[in-house]
Amino acid sequence: GYACFTLCECSLLENTLMRLGVLGTVNNLPLKPQEVLVIINSVVRRAAMLDTDNDVPPPLQITGQTKHNLDIIQMLIKLSEYKYHNIKLPEGYNPPQLVVSSHYWRAWQILLVLAAFNPTTVGVLAWERHPTLRGFMEMVITNNYQFPLNSVNYQETMMLEKQLSAAEESDILIFEGHIARGVKITKQNSHMLNQLMVVKEGGPMRKPPQAVLDQTRLLAMELHLGHKLCKVRDPDFLLDIIKKQGTSRSMSWLSELVKNSENSFELL
Repeated sequence: GYACFTLCECSLLENTLMRLGVLGTVNNLPLKPQEVLVIINSVVRRAAMLDTDNDVPPPLQITGQTKHNLDIIQMLIKLSEYKYHNIKLPEGYNPPQLVVSSHYWRAWQILLVLAAFNPTTVGVLAWERHPTLRGFMEMVITNNYQFPLNSVNYQETMMLEKQLSAAEESDILIFEGHIARGVKITKQNSHMLNQLMVVKEGGPMRKPPQAVLDQTRLLAMELHLGHKLCKVRDPDFLLDIIKKQGTSRSMSWLSELVKNSENSFELL
């Protein structure tokens, strides 16, 4: 006989996300961490597209257990880490925390969706402890996908980014030199400079590539992430941004917000 299957749309559970993440950390499974990240990205976006005002239960719900939320944020970033095995590094050398750039930015985009659907749990943690995710949330709310953000000092931020980029380049070249076994590594022959980043948990937001900013804009439009974050009142992300940017800087995007949504005035 033939088996009969019924396909249905259903919410994505927090435990499902965590179990998927574990698959990317087990060495004896054929799935690579980055492949798991692609799967998580697909199921999160699919669940988010089910959203309606009357969804019970919500399509993407993260509980209020702080430890759990931190686990999800750390888990997704961990899946973007650059893995190297059977490589002997010099004694006393501490390698930097390296991530694959494209997967690192994808992890933050997944977390942006989770934050928009769970503003009082993931959103709060992002706002208070993770500058990169907070930066993406501000971009989505203000519909301004530029770096640096309007809420920070332009010159100071660009100077810091320049310093971090220089240190990152040096760290990656030194690391690649150690694993190249006798080959002198420079900017010209490096295979890692354009693929890896050096990250520090809780560190300042780095400058995203333009392609990432464009993808984030499309993601926010598709899933109405800006509207979700704007209507949150506890915590009040919108008011925090206005206070940080100042009234004069906020007026342009606030007027656009009102113009582009019938209900925006009620959100201000």
